[in-house]
Amino acid sequence: EGRKINHANVMANVHTGTATSGVATFVIESLLQPTTWQPEPDPNRFLLHAAEVSQLCDQCMDIIRSQDMVLKLRAPIKVYGDIHGQYLDLMRLFARYKAPTDGDQGDID
Repeated sequence: EGRKINHANVMANVHTGTATSGVATFVIESLLQPTTWQPEPDPNRFLLHAAEVSQLCDQCMDIIRSQDMVLKLRAPIKVYGDIHGQYLDLMRLFARYKAPTDGDQGDID
């Protein structure tokens, strides 16, 4: 809580590879101004236009798809959240929504 943001280095932990463009840089620089930021006077105006939001989303998806930790799965799929090691909770979820199975019609490849 006591740390200060060094304004000269606000982009230090931000990935600035080839996928980052003017839109991404503009958004990051606009949002990382905790001491000078002011809300837009017109509540109907947004920081970006629809095309820029779409471009930013496409760039984010490209970055996410390039990550090794992202799993490529097929639908339909059930995702059981972080159960914090509660085995009985996991068994209850499996009893209610079915457990993953092996085989031709199974969930597991």
